[in-house]
Amino acid sequence: MSRILKPLLFVAFTSLVIIFSAINSHAHGEGHQEVPTSSQKKAHLVFKEKNLHLHVEFAKEPEVGTEMQITVQARDPKTHQLKAINDQLEVVLWMPSMGHGSAPTSVKPTLDEQGKVIPGMFTVKSVYFVMGGDWEVYMSLIDGSGNKVSKKFEIHLIDQEENINPQGAQHGVHH
Repeated sequence: MSRILKPLLFVAFTSLVIIFSAINSHAHGEGHQEVPTSSQKKAHLVFKEKNLHLHVEFAKEPEVGTEMQITVQARDPKTHQLKAINDQLEVVLWMPSMGHGSAPTSVKPTLDEQGKVIPGMFTVKSVYFVMGGDWEVYMSLIDGSGNKVSKKFEIHLIDQEENINPQGAQHGVHH
């Protein structure tokens, strides 16, 4: 590359990074609230009492009968940087219309390529939605004294049977 092209590319790239950072910090600035998304794949939970936000993202769009994986990021509400937490994170799936949940999930700290813990980042496995319908996903922070603070987000799942034959399928349709 020429001597002129390299500095121009560097300036262009740096400008894009600065612009994206400004937009991102404005969009995630202090005081932002829990916002539903058009996708059921992501959620944003505000724990004001913990001075913490949790960003929740499924590895793929949630579906019935398949093990799902969730990434949870604990973030500082002012800087929006990952934030190490001392609390235990618990994730519970609950189906209020049926009065039951699903099998317990497994929450572990996320590891980087070298096997080191990434502070403030968690991987949730054994996430199973056993039937279609309305589900609540509870994210709870439990401190060393056992005090629990919970937030939830809701998702609606459709059984494959409902997709194929909406009139004939009864299982998973809960009103």
